[in-house]
Amino acid sequence: MSKTLYDITFIDIPVKKFNIEDKLSKKLNNMYFFQNEIFKRQTGYEFEEKKYYYTSGILCLSTYLKERNFKVGYINYPKDKSKFIDMISKSKYIGFSTVTITIDTILNLARKIKILNPNIKILLGGYHASYCAQELLENNQALDGIIIGEGEETLAKILSGIEMEKIEGFAYIQSNGEYHINKRIHFLKEEDIPSPDFSLIESDLENYNIYIATMRGCIGKCNFCVNHNYWGKPRYISLNKIEDTFRYLYERINDLRLIHIIDNVFTLDIERLKKIKHLLNPYKSKFIFECDTLASLIDEQRVRLLQNMNIVKIGLGFEDCSDIIGKIAQKGVTISDNIKAAKTIRKYAPNICVYAYWLIGLPGTSINSVNQNIKMIRNLISREIVHIISPKIFIPYPGTNFWKKSREYNLYISSKSWSNYERISPPYPYHLKNFTEKQLEKALEDIIDVCNDIGVKSLSIAP
Repeated sequence: MSKTLYDITFIDIPVKKFNIEDKLSKKLNNMYFFQNEIFKRQTGYEFEEKKYYYTSGILCLSTYLKERNFKVGYINYPKDKSKFIDMISKSKYIGFSTVTITIDTILNLARKIKILNPNIKILLGGYHASYCAQELLENNQALDGIIIGEGEETLAKILSGIEMEKIEGFAYIQSNGEYHINKRIHFLKEEDIPSPDFSLIESDLENYNIYIATMRGCIGKCNFCVNHNYWGKPRYISLNKIEDTFRYLYERINDLRLIHIIDNVFTLDIERLKKIKHLLNPYKSKFIFECDTLASLIDEQRVRLLQNMNIVKIGLGFEDCSDIIGKIAQKGVTISDNIKAAKTIRKYAPNICVYAYWLIGLPGTSINSVNQNIKMIRNLISREIVHIISPKIFIPYPGTNFWKKSREYNLYISSKSWSNYERISPPYPYHLKNFTEKQLEKALEDIIDVCNDIGVKSLSIAP
């Protein structure tokens, strides 16, 4: 066997596009076309989606490990498939970051890797593995352990050879065959949160979509989301590290780029927002940005700051127009709050595109509530309160309160076929007490039809 060169090689499995029924696929493509055209008309910018994606958490793990003198390899799969066998033969550990809809692909690869190199150790981390650790370990002999939650300190200790029972945030099968988990107690201090290691993808950087976090954690406690549990309370990444990241990208990217800031609540701290605006000034000739935040964190001062830092699109989580459904979901903001926030953006930054996330099928959904949502969507766009609606099916992912307490919410999970845990394509892995899977599919199609109808009318009267 070849000489070991890497302490760990990360195999990055980006979320793939799933096969969609032809009729729905055509409607979706039309909706995406109208979204792009409306964005272009609203902001004056036009961007094409790049070929490749990466997992931000893997890039951050790489930085943390390299700072501690570990040797890190990287495979973006299947893009870098030609390097697969060679790098497996030269690595001590293989690491995967998991989300629910990629877990089947990851497990298949793990089994192949163990056949190619029986001595290699395979570790999983990320959202899905963290919340399904026992089931995964007990049913997959190819796996050697699972990192629970934030992974930097845990992974560094594993690679250092520390005894497994002494490593916080680690799950494994003991020598007696029993499952054991060392619970996570601590999170990284703010000053220790690493920046992403873009050198892993530098050779092909021009072909990657770019997205960056400036913080970890969330103040929300939405029942359909795991971020507040997984990352804990908000912690900020060092401004110096953020500036270094943007400088690195600025020196290596040639074209104008739309960069997505992936924080859940980018506008949480207004004083920090002012500092970020200042540090972004040297890079505004190449970078424009989109961000997400809560309606309760939008006001005139914040909006003006966002506009001055080249933010051209702001995403707000409308999810559903029913405050009853929002309360069940523990959203923390009402439809009135979202409308007020959207109007504030429109008033003080009229060139910013307002983007509304919409979830179909949250507990409490009924035929009547879907009809109310359709009316609301028509109203929001016709009055130009919102420019783009992004409808997706609600999915009860492992780790969310809706998953853990599904029966309390009259939510019936019918499948653990993880490839079905995708927010567009049927079949869906659940139904509600008074709302069937077929009704979910029809509701999504009806709302897509509304978006397309509005898109046709909007573009036909465009100046």
